[in-house]
Amino acid sequence: MCPPEPKPSAKQPGETDTIHLEVSPVELIDVAKHLWREGMNHRDAVSHAYHLIREAHLLSGNLRHLNQRSHPSAGSISDLVWRAERNDHGQPLRVPLLVALMKSLGKGANADNARKLLNDWFRESLRKDSFLAVMPHDATAPGTDPKLHQQLRENGWLRFHQDDRGGQHLIIPPNTRPEKPLRQKPATGKHITQPYWNTTDVWWPEADPQDIQTRKAEYLNPAGDAFLNAIIAQRALERFTAWLELEAQIKKAPARKKQPRNASGKLVSPKDKGADRNAEGRFEEK
Repeated sequence: MCPPEPKPSAKQPGETDTIHLEVSPVELIDVAKHLWREGMNHRDAVSHAYHLIREAHLLSGNLRHLNQRSHPSAGSISDLVWRAERNDHGQPLRVPLLVALMKSLGKGANADNARKLLNDWFRESLRKDSFLAVMPHDATAPGTDPKLHQQLRENGWLRFHQDDRGGQHLIIPPNTRPEKPLRQKPATGKHITQPYWNTTDVWWPEADPQDIQTRKAEYLNPAGDAFLNAIIAQRALERFTAWLELEAQIKKAPARKKQPRNASGKLVSPKDKGADRNAEGRFEEK
């Protein structure tokens, strides 16, 4: 269970305000290990760690309330994380938190779907990192060849999505295998198609499974059933939500053109409006 939000204790005459905060032992020890220096005893390290955690919680709470007053949102990510079910170590449980997020976004409450989408985000975030490390996607960056940049845009490697707010988002090529057959076996470490700047065969490989596990470890505990802590959970959900929104915008289906019908109600080719088929299946003008 999530600890209650800290509240000031009753102030007695001559006393200063005091706020008591319950902290997970695992969290406390972990921070104390990082703070310990030679000559510092165990009690001093733990005490120092507790005060830092306490201040972080209070500052986070103040910022959260400030944001809520400025941008009120009953289903905000910070609220979801704050109310999230936790394990014995105080870590927000992954699946309940994901389900709560999906419900707040109006995407249902299917746990399997939520898990799949999070795994898709882990994989696609690595593919994006790989792509950005190779592609000269910013035409204004120092050392970028304008002609190469234009060529990459023309052959489909560099595609951008313009959102409703005027922002540009680089679209990572979705294909994981070349569309065209290989003429010869590629050399070790080389692309399995032609050099990317000379081909329109747009694709980008899947992330390595070991890299995906490493990426997950940045956010989840070893068991994978909980986020490492509340701050990391909020950061993950914010990035995950931004990815979901961008994917939804990019994948909006274009308006379907209705196939015309003739006077008798039969479907006809757009090029043969008013035509009908004869017994051999050919179009004939009426």
